[in-house]
Amino acid sequence: MSVVSQVLDRARLSATTVNQLNQTIIALENIITPSEAQSINESMTVRADPETNKWDSRETTWRDQFTQWSTVRGFSYSHKFVRVWNRPSATLYKTTGFKRKTPKNLVVLFTGGANRMMVPSWIFLGNFPRRPVYVLMVRSGWSFYVEGLRGLTDDFPTTVEWIRELADEMGLTVDTVMGSSGASLPALSAGHALGARRRLLFGLPQISADEIARYQCDDRDGATSRIARDEGRGVRLFAGSEDARDLETAAEACRRMPRAKVEIVVGARHNVVEPLARQGALHRLLQKHSGTWLRPGS
Repeated sequence: MSVVSQVLDRARLSATTVNQLNQTIIALENIITPSEAQSINESMTVRADPETNKWDSRETTWRDQFTQWSTVRGFSYSHKFVRVWNRPSATLYKTTGFKRKTPKNLVVLFTGGANRMMVPSWIFLGNFPRRPVYVLMVRSGWSFYVEGLRGLTDDFPTTVEWIRELADEMGLTVDTVMGSSGASLPALSAGHALGARRRLLFGLPQISADEIARYQCDDRDGATSRIARDEGRGVRLFAGSEDARDLETAAEACRRMPRAKVEIVVGARHNVVEPLARQGALHRLLQKHSGTWLRPGS
C-alpha cells in the first residue's frame, strides 16, 4: 500500500462528512502521481461494497473517474513519475525507468488558484511523453504568486530566483514553463526571465498594464523582464472558443508578442486542459512541445 493510500485510509476513518473526505481527496489529487492514483484505485476497488463501506458512493465516483482517464489515448504511468520531495507550496517530480538517461531538463508548472493545472496532477503528469525529465509544480493559491510561495519565497521575483537557483544547483536547464488560468501571466513572465525555450499557457484571463506590472522580475543578466519587450518566442496560448474574455486576452497577448501562437480549443470554455486531455490532444501537444519520445529502459 502506498503512502498516499495510507493517508486516504486515515482520512476515511477520521472524517465525519463527505466534505471532510473530499478535502483530503482534493489535496491528494493535487500532488499524486499516476501510479499512486492507480494504487488508490486498487484500494477503493477492494472495499467496493455499499453494505460495509459508508464512503462507497464517493469512492465509486472516484473510481469511475480513474477508469475514464486511464483509458484516454496518451495517458500512461509506464514512465513512473515519482516525487522527489513535496512541500506545502511546491512539489518536485521526476521520471524513472531510463537506464542510461539522467534527466537534464526541468519543466515548471505554475498552477492556478485551485493549485492544479485545471485537472488533477496525476492526469496532467500521465499525459507527458516518455522522456527523462524533472517537473516542478508550484502552488500559490488565489494570491497568484504576488505573495510568493508559502515557506519558500516572499514575492514573485524571489520565486523566479528560487526556481533559477534550484535548476542551477541540480544542473538542469529550464526547458518549458507552463501556466494555467490566473497563473498564466506569471508563467509567461517567469519563462521569459528564466530563458525557457517553450511557454505553454492554458487560459489567460487578463493581460492589462496593471497585471503586467505585478509580474516583473529580473533576467539572469539583471535586466528587468517586461512583457513589452517579449516577442513571444516559443509561446503557445490555448483558449476556449466559448470564453470571450480568454479569446480577447489571447489576441491582445499576440498583439504584444508577434511571435506568440494561439490555438483555439473548439467547444471549450476557460478550462481548456480537460477537453484537450479527453481528446488525446494534451498528450500530443506535450509530446510536441516538451521533448522527444523515448522508450523506458533506453
